Amino acid sequence: MIKNNNRTINLLLILWMIVIVILSIIPMNQETKIEIGGTPFRLDYLEHFGVFFILGFLYVLSPKKDLPKYINKISILIIYAVITEIIQLFIPGRTFNPWDLIYNILGFVVGYILINQIIKNKVRREYVR
Repeated sequence: MIKNNNRTINLLLILWMIVIVILSIIPMNQETKIEIGGTPFRLDYLEHFGVFFILGFLYVLSPKKDLPKYINKISILIIYAVITEIIQLFIPGRTFNPWDLIYNILGFVVGYILINQIIKNKVRREYVR
């Protein structure tokens, strides 16, 4: 049963990575901006953060020993975030934006740290019982 769950999580991780690439190559029509304290803020930064947050979440849940070698290190997923932005240089209607990259990496790191802490706290609570 656990082995099937491991495969499911690995499959979800790989599928989510494919979804991110697909989202990265779809041309955008327009940017939606809001003002925060008089400063314009692009809402797509939250989208970048969110999809990479989910990637960090899935990465923590995935069994590292079962992952293919090309995704067994966090640095590879950060490089993946860079590549998804670089791809956009070649897509009409898309551009490379360093802020998008920052939100990609930030989303992944926050998702990774948050889920890791939740799991550690759960293990600690079960151990104390």
